[in-house]
Amino acid sequence: MKKLKALFHVDEMEKWKLTLKNVNNFLNGAEDPNILVVANAVAVKGYLLDYELFETMEELNKKGVVFSACNNALTGNNVDPEDIGEFVKIVPAGVIEIAEKQMGGYAYIRP
Repeated sequence: MKKLKALFHVDEMEKWKLTLKNVNNFLNGAEDPNILVVANAVAVKGYLLDYELFETMEELNKKGVVFSACNNALTGNNVDPEDIGEFVKIVPAGVIEIAEKQMGGYAYIRP
């Protein structure tokens, strides 16, 4: 079976809970999945260490889920990269990351 690659895009704080639930379902249902979560716009605040779902993200990361934050959004929302989780990969532009991953075969999912 071909490895499933999924990119979950979140750009609203209100969508984090649903996104993480979807990620968990995908992780549990797919055989050897490759999962990437890209946050941009205000949703980058979800990576702050004191965010209520931060521990859930850490646990998903330990299971192989990759989390990315748009640097443009971090700057635009006055989020210091020192204040987000160490497991979060900072990419220059979330929209470019999304486009590149789609070209690389990732399914785009936006809960």
